[in-house]
Order: sequence, then C-alpha cells, then structure tokens
Amino acid sequence: MRQAVYALVVREPVFIISIMAAALSSCFCHPDWQAIDWKVIIALFNLMTVIVALEKYHVLDIISLSLVSRVNRLRYLSLSLVLVTGIMAMFVTNDVALLTMVPLTVLISKRCRFNPAWIVIYQTLAANLGSSLTPMGNPQNLFLYEFYHIGNLEFMVTLVPLVVLGFGALGLMLLMVPSKTVYYNQGMVGPSLLSASRQNGGRRMIYGLFFGLVVLSILRFIDYRAVFGATLVLVFCLDKDILLKVDYFLLGTFVAFFIFVDNISRLPAINGAISGLLAGEGSTFLWGALASQVISNVPAAVLLANFSANYRELLWGVNVGGMGTIIASLASLISFKIYSKEYPASGYLAKFHLINLGVFIFLSAVFYPLSRYH
Repeated sequence: MRQAVYALVVREPVFIISIMAAALSSCFCHPDWQAIDWKVIIALFNLMTVIVALEKYHVLDIISLSLVSRVNRLRYLSLSLVLVTGIMAMFVTNDVALLTMVPLTVLISKRCRFNPAWIVIYQTLAANLGSSLTPMGNPQNLFLYEFYHIGNLEFMVTLVPLVVLGFGALGLMLLMVPSKTVYYNQGMVGPSLLSASRQNGGRRMIYGLFFGLVVLSILRFIDYRAVFGATLVLVFCLDKDILLKVDYFLLGTFVAFFIFVDNISRLPAINGAISGLLAGEGSTFLWGALASQVISNVPAAVLLANFSANYRELLWGVNVGGMGTIIASLASLISFKIYSKEYPASGYLAKFHLINLGVFIFLSAVFYPLSRYH
C-alpha cells in the first residue's frame, strides 16, 4: 500500500498537490460544488477519449510517419519532425503530440545513430508553442476559453503573434542543425505499425470523424452535452477499454483546483493579496508567466483567472510561461521522460533550459510591454 501511494505521488504530483490544497482550504471555507466548471471537465473528457482512440488505432503515428519518411537529410528531417509536432499540438494537445512524435524521433535516432536531444527539445518547444494557438491545444487554453467566454476568432487573433514569433525563433534555431545525410526507411518502425496502417480502416475513419465533432463542440458549434452522450455510446459499443486509458488524474486535478480557487477567493485576506498583485498594468501577464515556472501553467491559469479580468494578459502569460523550466508545462516532462529512457538525462536538461529559458525571456520581453499597453 505504501509503495502504491509513493508511486502515485511520483507519477501524479500535481494531482496530489491539488487534492491537498482543496482539502486544506476546505478547512477554512465550506466547499461549493457549484464552483466546478463541468463544461470544461466534460469537454476535456470528450477530447481525451477520442484521442486515446486515435492512439489505439495508430492514426497519429501513421500520419506523422507518412510526413517524415521521405526525408534523408538531418536538417530537413529535424524540421519535419518539429513542424509535425507543432501542428499536431494545435489539434490534439501538446502532450499527445509529444507522446506520438518523440518516440518516433528516438527510434529514428537509434537506427540512424545520432543523439536526438536538440530535436526533442525543439519538438517540445514546438508543441508548447503550437498548442497555444487553439482552445483545444492545451488544458489551460480550454479552461480560459470557457472561463472568459472568448470568441473563436478573438481567441486565435490574440495568440497568433505569440505563435508566429515563437516559431520564427524556433526556425532560426533549426538552421543550426547540420545538413548531413541520414539513412531512413520505413522498416525502422517495425511490422506492427506498418500492418496497422492496413487494418482497422473503418475504426480509424469513425474516430477521425468523431474527433471532428469533438472539436466542433469545443468551438461551440455543437452542444458539448450531446457529444458527451455520443462519446459514451460510441466507446461502449466499439472499445470499452478506451475508458480505462483516459487521464482521470487530469480531470481530478481540475476539479480539485476549482474547489481550491473558489475556497481561497472567499477568504478576504488572500483574495485581497492576490487581487492586489494583479492590479497593475502587465501584472497579470507577469504573474501568469512567473507562476507557471513554479507550479506549471495549468494550475497558474486556474488560480489567477478568478482574480483578473485581463484574459489577454493571462492567455499570453501562461502560454509564454509554458516555456522556461522543465515543470512550466507538464508536456515538457513527457518528452524528457521518453528521451531519458534511452539517453543520458543530465546533458538534455542543461540544453533544455538553455533553449527554453532563452525563448521565455525573448517572448516575455515582447509581450510584457504589450500587456501593459494593450
């Protein structure tokens, strides 16, 4: 039992912290269950469920493989892997993009005999940047999109400058990758993925179409409750095991943070202190970006949204805040764990923080002044 608890703490530290924070704050305020934004919870559940289905049938692997398998120079291979990761993150979240693309990168590197540290770091950066553009790209965007009732066009227009600048900087860094020849062939991925591309075509088509419905529900074109019901019916009829693979810890983290933030917002001293910190021009951006470095950008968004009406600043702050430290975005930890299973971790961490802190400082230098005069 003790080992199971320890393993859970190591594997899901943010979930444990959020539960403890909710429980502790409930000692001072009676929790209000109406504070839970069930629309966000249900939308996340729908999105995660259909993505698990796409992963089960190798839809994302097949798409990414087809895009990068025709490249035989390291620089262009790196560019392909990074761009596919960034574009994928816009639609299937940054963590799923990395879970799909980083193992492929590691596999290619082992067969071609080069260390992929820089590529994985650039992929992580691309995933965090790309996911910033859309409401479904990452959990904090989905939360803020619903919390502030931001329009679709307005949301994307707000984030386009950040994404363009970030990818511009990333493109310049990719030019430093050597343009040497690498020998790549589809046999590297093994027979399982190749055979999967010829099987279950009907299931892939069904879940691909259903993914489109989930996206439309997130963008408010379809009622999310109807899609929730359809999700349950579809999965129960076709793949019950998918329900066991949904990240319920992330959903639980959101529930706990909704309770925690609502509790502390009703404590006059804490409410006044946080509201005071966010009162100045640019303060919401600054504290969103800095808080993300310590507690990661999802909790930072949930915490600060209740104390600030400046949604543009907060969107910029927590998305810029996804760069920087390894814990600023939980997606960054995913790519690190995948990489470190095959290669030394120490060198990776030094390179990761060199690149990510550099991009964090660059984007902060641009968007902090804009947040003060926007």
